[in-house]
Amino acid sequence: MYSDSLQTCGTVVARVGLVVVFVVCLPFLAPAQEKVELACLLTNAAVLHDTAYLGVRQRILDLGTNALPSLAMAATDTNTDWRTHLVARICYERIVRSNDITVLRNQDWKSFPPYQPGSKEMQSILGPGAFMGSFAADKCVEAGLWYYYLEVIWKGTKEVPETSMGVKFNAKWPWWCVQALIHAPEKWYRPRVLADYFERTSPGDPSSIDIYKALFAQHDPECVPLLIRRYDEFKDAVPGPDVSADSWVPKQFPGKIDTILSFSDARHVAQLDKFLGEHSALVAMTNRLSGVRARPGPRPTSDPPFRLGTNLVVATP
Repeated sequence: MYSDSLQTCGTVVARVGLVVVFVVCLPFLAPAQEKVELACLLTNAAVLHDTAYLGVRQRILDLGTNALPSLAMAATDTNTDWRTHLVARICYERIVRSNDITVLRNQDWKSFPPYQPGSKEMQSILGPGAFMGSFAADKCVEAGLWYYYLEVIWKGTKEVPETSMGVKFNAKWPWWCVQALIHAPEKWYRPRVLADYFERTSPGDPSSIDIYKALFAQHDPECVPLLIRRYDEFKDAVPGPDVSADSWVPKQFPGKIDTILSFSDARHVAQLDKFLGEHSALVAMTNRLSGVRARPGPRPTSDPPFRLGTNLVVATP
């Protein structure tokens, strides 16, 4: 009798214990599942662009403030690359500072000097919007929305000012945004974002010339392979030290390559040797490669600290 009672009691306790364990674990199952889902969404968003990217980004934003700790961790996770870090930072910033982004986009841009009646910019055939670069960049620096600035050009979101400012203003807006990064630590992402975007462009893409010019002007060793691979498409668009923006003759060809050689290093020698050998006007420059070969590649660098505006974001597990 006693034995039967004990066995029954044991069964009940076991069942109760099972129920208790299950109930206690429930609160932890949902967050764990959300983290897995978030990681998957970030991975997808890192490689998507345009409307496909916006759809995945919205799913991340829909997770709301509960996702902020996980996004902060993902923003500096050493097991993922800069693309995932940047998407995590973009989404974190949007959740916390979405109103600030809206305020910037709704700025009364027509109150600035180029739009004033009688100004020389108003008389220009280019229109006043073409002369708003310094004003827009200053406002962007003031707002400190670093990751929105990178996102708008990297992902092709077309999230430009919401008031009608004209085609030229809207086309230049992404470039004015990234110009605001020149003195910010987040400028580390700029050449990577531009190169990543440029890889998606094809010959004839109107935006590709501006991107190639920007990459050329960066003098970033990491951009050398891309600059060489697509050089022949854009050589007329990139002024060298002895060439004007609108002229081109064979004797000026070496001037531009000379600039690329100045920031190349040992990692690029094989590609440069092949490229120079394929262009009769450049074969003589192969003797410059000994200096390039002696130049070691820079030490790998990592993402800058994660900031919102000027405030450091500290990730807590």
